[in-house]
Amino acid sequence: MGSRRRQSLEQITHRYDRLARFYNMLEPLYLIHDGARRKAVEALDLSPGETVLEIGCGTGRNLEHLLNAVSGHGSVIGLDASPGMLAEAGKLVEQRGWSNVRLLEGDAARLSIEDEVDAVLFSLSYSVLPDRRPALEAAWHQLRAGGRLVVMDVGLPDTLLGRIFRPAARLLVRIAPGDAYSRPWEDLATLAPVSSQRFLAGLYFVCSITKPLMARTVDLQGVRELLERGAQLVEVLPAQEYEELHLPAAISLPLKELDAHAAERLDRERPVIVYCWDALCDMSPRAAAWLEQLGFDAYDYALSKVDWMAHGLPMEGTGAGRPTAGSFLRDDVAICTLETPAEEIKQRIDSSPYGYALVLAERVVLGRVRRSRLQDAAVDARAAQLMEPGPSTSRPHIAPGEIAAQLKRAGTSSTILTTPEGELLGIVRASDLPHET
Repeated sequence: MGSRRRQSLEQITHRYDRLARFYNMLEPLYLIHDGARRKAVEALDLSPGETVLEIGCGTGRNLEHLLNAVSGHGSVIGLDASPGMLAEAGKLVEQRGWSNVRLLEGDAARLSIEDEVDAVLFSLSYSVLPDRRPALEAAWHQLRAGGRLVVMDVGLPDTLLGRIFRPAARLLVRIAPGDAYSRPWEDLATLAPVSSQRFLAGLYFVCSITKPLMARTVDLQGVRELLERGAQLVEVLPAQEYEELHLPAAISLPLKELDAHAAERLDRERPVIVYCWDALCDMSPRAAAWLEQLGFDAYDYALSKVDWMAHGLPMEGTGAGRPTAGSFLRDDVAICTLETPAEEIKQRIDSSPYGYALVLAERVVLGRVRRSRLQDAAVDARAAQLMEPGPSTSRPHIAPGEIAAQLKRAGTSSTILTTPEGELLGIVRASDLPHET
């Protein structure tokens, strides 16, 4: 309990295998109190009929408390990496005749069970784990939306009592692995707001978090990463809107028809990305939350279809062949950076069909330097001093007729197309756009 140095899983398992037959007798030596176990189970807020997963179940000292909380209709899954500890737990299960307990041997960091669970408990185990964060993420993934995850452990407080116990902690860690200075609440806080409480003279703590009911929101980059993992795309707008335009390979599951039966069209083993029209449309967050309740790993592409099209990405559907502003995109505009000197900017403009150069940071449009601005520019002038900031831009999904009307009203011959992040896509010239008759 007193060491910050983590041992490997093999070392930890070996030590617990050796201790397994005597572990229950050693509990008083480690100040392990049954009241702490009951407090941990209370923090889970279990209901009859629920399923709870205990990670690091050891010899099964929490099983009775957990079974009492879920009653005969619920079930308990105990996971431990030590065959010796599980053997002791198995004896207890057999002696008590508990038919609704399942014991599993395995590494918590590689946890994978068939169904989601209603609650997860790390009881005197989190500080022992060699790979805490992967184990926490695996447990979090296994937990249903709205379920609770609780960590109960011994931890020396920064008080006089804690300082008194430090020498003993350093001695006890030689018998059984652990870390009395672990701070699990910091890991838990990256997932959800944490409720934390110390008790029994501050030697014990219970930390708990609840998995949000709202599905996670992803941007375009997140969508791409999920698609690489084999995610499914689902449009939840009415079917006629899907038929007209939808993201490539997306399927149609209109929100008004999205019940448990319709959701069976989806693969539960793969993430689900739902989208609607734009960020102001609430159909995708509602659909994602509902799919989470149905047990899917759901994500809300909140910016949705408009964002996808605004990046100039391909679409499918009956309207996908219609031209857009992006259909007339040109990449022959002069560009420069903030530090580009005036003479070099002039040379670039003279080599382009436009009377200006765009000033970029990476690919983001910062400003524009017109040829006229260079006539009286100092020899050492740079783009940063010469540019006009914030030139008007358009998105590539806009209809050509709308772009033509904008250019006519503004009295200009071209417009800049950018992504929603302000990154340059190119130029559209009025002379290239179709003329309405």
